[in-house]
Amino acid sequence: MKCLSLPALAAVLVLSVSAPTHAAPITVAQDSANKINFAGRQRMLTQLIAKAACFVNLGVEVETHQIMLDASRGVFAATLDNLEHGSSAEGMLPEGDQAVKDEISKVRTLWAEFDGLLAAQSADPSRMEKVMQASIPLLKQSNAVVKALVKSRGDGGGLLPAMARTIDVAGRQRMLSQRMTKAFCALVSNVEPEAAIVELEASVSEFAAALHDLRHGSDQVVAPPTEAIAAQLANVQGVWDGMKPFFEHTLAGNTLADEGNNHVALANTDLLREMNVAVGMY
Repeated sequence: MKCLSLPALAAVLVLSVSAPTHAAPITVAQDSANKINFAGRQRMLTQLIAKAACFVNLGVEVETHQIMLDASRGVFAATLDNLEHGSSAEGMLPEGDQAVKDEISKVRTLWAEFDGLLAAQSADPSRMEKVMQASIPLLKQSNAVVKALVKSRGDGGGLLPAMARTIDVAGRQRMLSQRMTKAFCALVSNVEPEAAIVELEASVSEFAAALHDLRHGSDQVVAPPTEAIAAQLANVQGVWDGMKPFFEHTLAGNTLADEGNNHVALANTDLLREMNVAVGMY
């Protein structure tokens, strides 16, 4: 089983959403699309960070996941500032909607607590349980930022409401890819296993349903995707089809060998990368 290569890891950590440095003034539509996209990435990072911490604790690709953990913490903190204050490099204007800024402020409070748990060099065996527990309110509040942005930008903020919803749904897939793998790691680590089973089952179901909607269209997203996006979503489906059986095997009460755990970690990185490419195409 090959390990996560550093180039592949770097691609996941940077998670470019194809927002180039803007020499020309940033339009309202560009700002709207980029902010919904980057805010959606924040949701994903809450789960990627918890997942990486869990795999370090489990002893799966420890060096790689420690690099992932440390880098992702930096990305989350920097993006939180950029969402509020703007970033010419990432195509975002300073945030002017007070409701959005209020939700960002709440994230800051939760992030300080979560990041403190991650930074603590503690041998407390309950530390991983605390990390897993703290990741959920941070995820929910990060999602509240996305919803506030979608509401603001869908009401005359430069995007059609249907497109704003589609970027939200597609971006949420990145989060679900990490949440299901975080839950998988918690389950095989015996960290709050009952909660992990519920979380893994829900995440797998939600990811599969949303991928179907994105590929074929539904009332909640735009009509079926363009040919280029459809081709990329087919790539996502291919990775997902190879990964889902491992989750089903574990949920059925079976154990995986170390190589199976490594496979899930590797495939998860591939799934995130392919889904991230799809999000950037909207």
